[in-house]
Amino acid sequence: MNIEQALEFAVDLVFDKTGVRLNKLDRIVLRGTLEGRTYREIQETQAEARTYEVDYLSRYVAYELRKRLTEALQAEGILKPGETFRKKNLLEHLEEALKQRSLTSAISSGQSVRVSPGELQAKVVSSQNSRKAETAPKVARVPKSLQSSSGTDLEETTSKFSHMVGREGASVLPFPAGGATLPYPLQTGYHNTTGLQDWGEAPDVSVFYGRSEELATLEQWIVNERCRLVTLLGMGGIGKTTLLVKLTQQIQGQFEYIIWRSLRHAPPLQQILADLIEFLSDEQQTETFATIADGISRLMEYLRKNRCLVVLDEVETILRPGQPAGYYRDEYQDYGELLKRVGEVPHQSCLVLTSREKPQDMVLLEGEAVPIRSLPLGGLKTEDAIKILEAKGFSHTPKELEALILLYGGNPAALKIVAATIQELFNNDVFQFLLQNTLVVGDALNKLLTQQFERLSELEKEIMYWLAIERKPVDSSQLQADIWFSVSLSELLIALESLLRRSLIEKSPEDREARFTMQPVVMKYVTTQLIQEVCNDILAVLETNNLDKIGHLRSHALVKEQEQDEIKEIQYRLILTRVIDKLSTILRGSIKIEEQLNDLLVKLKKESTTAVGYALINIKLILNLKSEK
Repeated sequence: MNIEQALEFAVDLVFDKTGVRLNKLDRIVLRGTLEGRTYREIQETQAEARTYEVDYLSRYVAYELRKRLTEALQAEGILKPGETFRKKNLLEHLEEALKQRSLTSAISSGQSVRVSPGELQAKVVSSQNSRKAETAPKVARVPKSLQSSSGTDLEETTSKFSHMVGREGASVLPFPAGGATLPYPLQTGYHNTTGLQDWGEAPDVSVFYGRSEELATLEQWIVNERCRLVTLLGMGGIGKTTLLVKLTQQIQGQFEYIIWRSLRHAPPLQQILADLIEFLSDEQQTETFATIADGISRLMEYLRKNRCLVVLDEVETILRPGQPAGYYRDEYQDYGELLKRVGEVPHQSCLVLTSREKPQDMVLLEGEAVPIRSLPLGGLKTEDAIKILEAKGFSHTPKELEALILLYGGNPAALKIVAATIQELFNNDVFQFLLQNTLVVGDALNKLLTQQFERLSELEKEIMYWLAIERKPVDSSQLQADIWFSVSLSELLIALESLLRRSLIEKSPEDREARFTMQPVVMKYVTTQLIQEVCNDILAVLETNNLDKIGHLRSHALVKEQEQDEIKEIQYRLILTRVIDKLSTILRGSIKIEEQLNDLLVKLKKESTTAVGYALINIKLILNLKSEK
């Protein structure tokens, strides 16, 4: 497949899979990419590209082009979901797509599939040549921020836009048809107007509220104190990625290179290093490196040579589940070496991470006296969270909105989810929702919490379950007494520290000694998980007649008899009653449930206290409450 064939096939593929026609400038950049040229070479050698800044070609044209090609190749099955391509491999991917299409076409038409690649290409090219070339848009599109209230003043716009791209007298840049927008606003006042940026999978943050203190802290660390390694921590939905996009927009003028990469699909470090080196070398270094250590060394050269901002989003995907927080999965240990080198070796750049849990390397490296920091992110301030609710159409009294925000811990994602529920079920009436005295954990938030909960060790889950039962802040000695199996204080403290790093528990600020609890949304989720586990264990025992399966029924007291009446009432209402209701729904018949539970009670009485744990008292409480209903 030659360059012309690849270009025409790519144009057709993008249109077929995305419905977007590539314009003339798109094709110029695509041709240059297939020829292995850098964006500067494309700008200098192609007459139609000379009126454009290299910055514009890379930040906007190439960004949109890569996004459309990735979407098309994923739809064609050449790339996996979440996977992207490297420039040097694009031609190979297009050849693979061509062969796949030609083979599919031959099979579907009943033809022999023994056709040479040359014949396949000729057939496709012949078909492509019948299509007329797409011309550039007839109307130049400019950002709304540059339009006057009475329309677009072309002379004024040209002057403003030329200043923004760093070349006085440049013509207005034609935006592609459809008005596609940048993932960030073009801004004036850059210190460096020729910096290259690759925003990867960074989301749009055209709507952003609050976080002024966090933004100021991060800017102080990264710009003024020249920190080399910074981690932004917080539970799912708290707004880590959104905050980091906003920060990057705010400080982008301080950097010559900005590159954003998501680790959502847990790419190996070799792939990430290759991506970073290719970008930071202006695509001059595209060959592979022999070892990971060699790749890290090459990256460090560019971090020393230029002022670069590198973002790795969703780092938790490369960390190991089922163990204390922050340890790498076996196949991702080399990421730890990357963080150590970036943090310890002097350079003029900054690597910023986002994660739901703190990598162990950060625990060892960070400190106020060194240029390595981490920032735990909590919920939004009340006044900022109110703006989210007002944007959703709520105009209630501040007290009602404040109560709702407190209930959901200022979590932006949780507030957006519950706002939709209130709109649909309560006609935008926050007061009526609050009267229900319940928490709504929608599917999206439930998924976020499940992802984090499934990563916990067994001891961490035990602690979470007991905090849900206690319903109030408790200290480590109380938790140690609660937990049914033997656990040393040192093991317990390690698990508590791990949960704090995961942002799933928090220390009570009112107490001088360390007491631990959970945000209401997390407590609701964990309580629901506990109820499900207890019901599963009861059903397993009833079905198999095997007492070894009593599990959580044995290890957790659903109601603590020594608790204050107020707490016991909550435990009855939110835990015990829901266990009974769930069992009744599953077994369909209260008499049958009572008979089976009484039989189980007789068997439990014959066992030792050590063997049955809390199971005996739990079954008695369930039967007593059932008889009162």
